[in-house]
Amino acid sequence: MMHIDEPGAIVLGAEGVSAGYGVRSRNVLHDVSVAIARGSTMGVVGESGSGKSTLARVLVGQIAPARGVVRLDGTDVHRLSRRERFAARRQIQLVPQDPYSSLDPRMSVGRALAEAIAPRGRLRTGAHRDRIAELLASVALDASAARRLPHEFSGGQRQRIVIARALAAEPRVIIADEVTSSLDTSVQAEILELLLDLQRRLGLTYVFITHDLAIAQYMCTDLSVLYLGTLVEQGTTDVLSRPGHPYTELLRDSRPDPRGRSLQLPAGGLASEDVADPANPPSGCVFHPRCRYGPRAHGDRDRCAAEPPILRDVAPHARRTACHFPIGPAAQKPDEGGRGE
Repeated sequence: MMHIDEPGAIVLGAEGVSAGYGVRSRNVLHDVSVAIARGSTMGVVGESGSGKSTLARVLVGQIAPARGVVRLDGTDVHRLSRRERFAARRQIQLVPQDPYSSLDPRMSVGRALAEAIAPRGRLRTGAHRDRIAELLASVALDASAARRLPHEFSGGQRQRIVIARALAAEPRVIIADEVTSSLDTSVQAEILELLLDLQRRLGLTYVFITHDLAIAQYMCTDLSVLYLGTLVEQGTTDVLSRPGHPYTELLRDSRPDPRGRSLQLPAGGLASEDVADPANPPSGCVFHPRCRYGPRAHGDRDRCAAEPPILRDVAPHARRTACHFPIGPAAQKPDEGGRGE
């Protein structure tokens, strides 16, 4: 039986985490701190290359942070013994974007689930048959699916299998990394409803990585906005309707590009549409080269280019914003004569 947490307390968090890839360890995540409450769903949003998936892999333990700590129930997971770390990592499971590439095409679904139940090979013939059937039923698949191979299923069914595999470890936290982005719209809705149902029944905590703000608004209780590996805003999902940071406002006002780019930017109002290298972000505020307000709305432009803003509480709405000149709830557009406060 899966452990059900009481809501409210922080189950998983990162403090001052910087992380990257490669031998030279060029960080693409910079001084990021998040705190995920039990039973909540924290959304992480931002353009492609903002560091969303890197944060997911740091939280699940696939990438060790260059700086900072990851805590499970307040304990630094990297200070645990090898055995304790293995047990801790089973409590945090990743559901990746592409279910097919994460499944061994030569391995039956039943075998994949059995290995997730007993990852160190302690398997006996038939020992996990009931548990495998239970896991498949929990994601609305028949027990006969255990005998089949991944290519015999649709994309939505494969995503259900990957979710079942994550549940096999009896986790407390599931990190969902763009889990619906490769699915048709109708199938997306089915997967989202499945995740919500599992959360209600099992008391799961979610970290939901997505570029789709409509999905974030629907699924999430809290939101963290990443730009070039830097947290620029945090709060409830109300930050999407009342953003405090110009980048959050840009995301809200943007729409999907039919040619497949991550964002189609609104006409006018941006100082620059070029996104910098996450491993070599601009000085000062990382967003200042693209900010629609900085050049025209105030005379302290040098401060934006030279001084990194601190993520701080912004009234009157419950949010934390990393901006020297945060937007007010009645902010004006650039062509309306400046910005509101």
